[in-house]
Amino acid sequence: TELERPTLAHVEQLAVSPAFSTDRTVAVAAADGAWASWDGGETWAAVRGVDSIESDHALWTFGTGWETQDDPAASAGRVTSSAWLGATASVDFRGTGFELVGRLDEDPGQLLFRLDGGDVQTVELEGVPGDQVVLAGVVGLADGHHRLEFEVGSPPVTLDVLLGLYGAPDTVLSDSGFGDS
Repeated sequence: TELERPTLAHVEQLAVSPAFSTDRTVAVAAADGAWASWDGGETWAAVRGVDSIESDHALWTFGTGWETQDDPAASAGRVTSSAWLGATASVDFRGTGFELVGRLDEDPGQLLFRLDGGDVQTVELEGVPGDQVVLAGVVGLADGHHRLEFEVGSPPVTLDVLLGLYGAPDTVLSDSGFGDS
């Protein structure tokens, strides 16, 4: 399917999420920058960069009930998972958004998260079982430091990596790809 172009420059790379049918994530890199879309290419946001914070990185804090294990399908070969109801975790990141990537199991779990001390959001971990699935994400945050707090609402929950996105939330483009923000 032809997508609307986020830029008039020559697109040098295109990346499509392995779970595109459910998360609708696609990104392009061109000579004049990079763009990401979380709605199948209908709208685009300029992306300046991505911080990849693996689940075994020191920026994560895991409470009781989490276990890190090797997983060749994971972005860095390791995942952290919990089968404990109420297990908690947190991670600090910087950027204008995030994507939490993990694994969907046959028995779907539920993840609760709070961003910067705000309201608790519930994510039903349903869909086609697989690795490298975007479990939750938010874009359009003020650029700066943020804190995500998690709780297992219904096990199992398997976390791979948190992607801290550096974008320009005021440059989300119209569905034509070139309209006003």
